[in-house]
Amino acid sequence: MAGGLIEVELDDDPLPPPRVRKARPPWSLRRWSWVAATLAVVLVVATGVIGADAARRSGRGGVPGFASDLAVPRHEFWHQDFVVAVAVTEDLVLVQTPGGDGIRAVRVADGTTAWAVESGNCSVVPLDGGIGWLAGVGAMHVSDPKDLRVGCTQYGPQDQGSVLYDMTGATVARIDSTDVQQMGSRLVEVRPDEGAVAGVTVRVWSAADGAPLWDRHYDGVDATAGVMVAGDALTFPAGEGFVSIDLATGESHAAASEDPQLTVDVGVPYGTVTSTAGPQGFHVTLVGTDGATRWSRNDAAYLPTETSAPGAEAVLLAAGTDGAIIALDAATGDELWSAPGLALQVLVHVPGIAVVAGEPGTVRDDRTGDVLWTVPSGEQLTATSDRELVLLRSAETNEFVVRDLRTGHEVQRYPGPDLPNVNPAELGYGGVLQGVTPSGGDMLVVGSPGGVAALG
Repeated sequence: MAGGLIEVELDDDPLPPPRVRKARPPWSLRRWSWVAATLAVVLVVATGVIGADAARRSGRGGVPGFASDLAVPRHEFWHQDFVVAVAVTEDLVLVQTPGGDGIRAVRVADGTTAWAVESGNCSVVPLDGGIGWLAGVGAMHVSDPKDLRVGCTQYGPQDQGSVLYDMTGATVARIDSTDVQQMGSRLVEVRPDEGAVAGVTVRVWSAADGAPLWDRHYDGVDATAGVMVAGDALTFPAGEGFVSIDLATGESHAAASEDPQLTVDVGVPYGTVTSTAGPQGFHVTLVGTDGATRWSRNDAAYLPTETSAPGAEAVLLAAGTDGAIIALDAATGDELWSAPGLALQVLVHVPGIAVVAGEPGTVRDDRTGDVLWTVPSGEQLTATSDRELVLLRSAETNEFVVRDLRTGHEVQRYPGPDLPNVNPAELGYGGVLQGVTPSGGDMLVVGSPGGVAALG
């Protein structure tokens, strides 16, 4: 993803990371593309002359993921240095100190602390499974509080285990394990057998309420070298082959390879798009509401854009096997155009327009692929838009720049927050959300490796 403002680095593990497979040769662009493709906000200016236009602009908000009127400049309400944001709701920002224990819920309106967990290895547990939680996708997005939990590992002699909290700071559940990781809507512990005989015990809990789901032992499965995770399945080496375990049921079966096939199902007005990607290649199919297959392709994997407006699904922006962006007519499956880049770089999609990060970033007609305008040198696109305007950032002047979505004409610019300049690589910390997120009350939450700020 181009531009530090719109990059996301996210580690969803609520507890210490699972054992990982030994180092391998670097992955090819093709392999990374199929994995990435499926893993799958007031100063008001109002006069009698522009009153009608202001009323029209005020209707831009109210769509999930989009800001209210970006033509109105924002100014800084508060900021906190040397903390990182890990999640945003309409009212709260969850922040942590890099390398420190615990977590704090900070009010978006004034930066005061609503509640905190003072100790433990804590991280966010997103229940919605939205694409914005996947590494490398767009900017931060606002989550519904009911779709978030906080998981904290406690290592003290009296409190050893894991604690699950909701967005009020209340304890939801306690789990008797310190080696749990989130996998979709579940929390999973993988415990290899000790000794020479291969085997593994897998325990699974609900990530929503911590309720135990199932606990099973598998003979002959070698979990000491790592585990491959894809959707609702775990894949382990077993003898000369591999075994895949269904996380929903605990049932196991032989797997063709250690590289799992990943599947994403997305509802669109025409039916359901099912996209799969794996070592055998890409596949995308549209099944209509009547259950009949409308079309199918073997050269693309569809990735829904997080900041997407109603009606944009008429054009599916997918990833090609070579990493290119492929635009497909959702009704027919026909290819409309393709362009170099990655589908993960599509930051905003509204009917007729696709905003694509890159060097330089471009804004394209989503039907023809024609470049409507190119981002000026020194500016970087964000995934923040009100469906008529888009927000950019000038790294050279530390300003936010608002431009017309269709023409690129500059509408407004104002100072960005003065946050410390920190290299993300020096944090030694996973789970940093970077970018600009429209939040409650026309606020914009700005996250960076050097701190968090709110503009209103």
